[in-house]
Amino acid sequence: MVTVLMTTYNCGEYISQAIKSVLNQTYKNFELLIIDDGSTDKTQEIVKGFKDDRIRYINRDHYGRSASLNFGLKNASNDVIALMDADDISDIERLEKQLKSYSNGQNEIIFTAAAYFKNSKILFTGDINTTEQEFYYNLALHGPYNNSTSIFNRNHILYYGGYNEKLTQSEDHDLWLRLKDKSIYKQLCEILYFIRLRDSSLSHHHFLNTKNITYKILEDYYFNIFNSFKLKSKDDEFRLRGWREYFYGSRNLMHREWGLLNLRSWDYRMVIAYLISFLPEKIVNKIKMNRFRFRIHYLITRLFNANEVQMRFDRNVKSLQDKLRVG
Repeated sequence: MVTVLMTTYNCGEYISQAIKSVLNQTYKNFELLIIDDGSTDKTQEIVKGFKDDRIRYINRDHYGRSASLNFGLKNASNDVIALMDADDISDIERLEKQLKSYSNGQNEIIFTAAAYFKNSKILFTGDINTTEQEFYYNLALHGPYNNSTSIFNRNHILYYGGYNEKLTQSEDHDLWLRLKDKSIYKQLCEILYFIRLRDSSLSHHHFLNTKNITYKILEDYYFNIFNSFKLKSKDDEFRLRGWREYFYGSRNLMHREWGLLNLRSWDYRMVIAYLISFLPEKIVNKIKMNRFRFRIHYLITRLFNANEVQMRFDRNVKSLQDKLRVG
């Protein structure tokens, strides 16, 4: 049996869809534990409108997302945890397919691929890490997987301190960095989770705050960058340090790091990022914030798969409509 852990704060506008996507799962043997982090909207009324014995709702004062996640882990009825955000949608087969890949190893953490949507439109899909090198490169920059797609044993997470409650953003990236040498990470390549992009998540303030926090989180790991991310050459180091500066730090330091590379060591993404870095900072931040690289990649992918991701998303949304009664 598994506990689906959902933390929420003023997500009344979206939480009904999120709850329905859990209750509609093909795998039925779960508890849905909802930790309400002091919502002031109609969240409580909406949650209590669902008449399903698998739902357990706890309302508490507002302590922040990390604290709510840790509280939920400690109060879950089961050791196996599947995370779920209160404004997202899980594919109807998500739990079934993830649990089939989960061997109950205490240090095993299973993620799925994810797609990002706004309103009813898929905008892009996330990275899929097919090699160890891709995993460590992504871990060194963005976090290789989306936190809310994960299934894990809570005892493993809590033993190593759980989520850092001092962080207001990037608490998941911090956790996966701390557990990288103590865990077995796996990712299902199939898209089984849909992440809602809201105006708050695309705000300039949110972006700058996340950028600064992530730069500081990575700092300790970059002191011993070869061991931290299993690099194979000095070129890998210069390349990675440059990317860190491009995404979170100083464009001048990025130019310096990449200037140490032979031009034959550059790839097309570095050339594009280097050229972008000379644009005004506001424009550069907008390009990063809106994740244009992922959007362009998704548009190209759609040419070859007949918009398969959008069709799968539409099927999931349709399955939520009028199938579950809200009291």
